[in-house]
Amino acid sequence: FMDPLFTGDYPSSMRSRVGSRLPKFTEDEAKLVNGSLDFVGINHYTTYYGKNNSTNIVGTLLRDSLSDAGAICQ
Repeated sequence: FMDPLFTGDYPSSMRSRVGSRLPKFTEDEAKLVNGSLDFVGINHYTTYYGKNNSTNIVGTLLRDSLSDAGAICQ
């Protein structure tokens, strides 16, 4: 999710998983966002055990940001 800040675009794995719901940058937008950060702070509040969503039932039913991870919480 931070690739645009470092490369100017989302990774191909994210594009294939999220599809048309992921915005596309124009060339000017990609240049503008690439390297535009001064500081990165990441907070982590909750821990879940996850496992691969091999059936992709969540992705089929929800088609949202939760299913984009390709994992289910136990």
